[in-house]
Amino acid sequence: MDIKEEIVRVFRVMYERYMVSALSGNISVKIGEEGMIITPSGIHRAFLRPEDLVVLRFDGKVLEGSGLKPSSEWRMHAEIYRVRDDVRAIVHAHVPYTMALTLAGIEISGLAEIEAIFREGLSYAPYRPPGSVELANIVSKIASKTRCKVIILENHGAVALGKSPTEAEALLEALEEISRILFLKTTLKGMIENIHNRGST
Repeated sequence: MDIKEEIVRVFRVMYERYMVSALSGNISVKIGEEGMIITPSGIHRAFLRPEDLVVLRFDGKVLEGSGLKPSSEWRMHAEIYRVRDDVRAIVHAHVPYTMALTLAGIEISGLAEIEAIFREGLSYAPYRPPGSVELANIVSKIASKTRCKVIILENHGAVALGKSPTEAEALLEALEEISRILFLKTTLKGMIENIHNRGST
């Protein structure tokens, strides 16, 4: 499968599984030593076409595209590629259950699947404005130090690093499944405690 077609297919999978909304999230693939293909901003994720993708250098210079702007997160993608030679693809999404847990201050831990899937563990990046140089710098610093494959961004979803868009998406999907289980566990636990408290009064 052509790499551009894979990017489009992966984005549609993520949209169908409610991991991204119509205009959120981004995917990139490294090409050569100083370039990448990345999804554009402002295009509905369900209707993205291979010809809509943007090719640009790590310094932001667009080399190929249909006039669309690259994702505002291109700096974060570029800086991760600079520090991680094992990473060929990056997927970023505002995964809802993962975001809900982190916004509520609940740590994503305690399940065997976390160690089995994320052998290097999960890393966390403090909030920096989306698309900013500050976000790109802090995420790439964490990526270079921990060698992790998934970084949870405070108030901003998560980013997965892989050898292909399909592999990176699978990591993000696994994270969201774990977060959904923990969300349900926390919700049910709270409901049961409320029932017990009402029964004891």
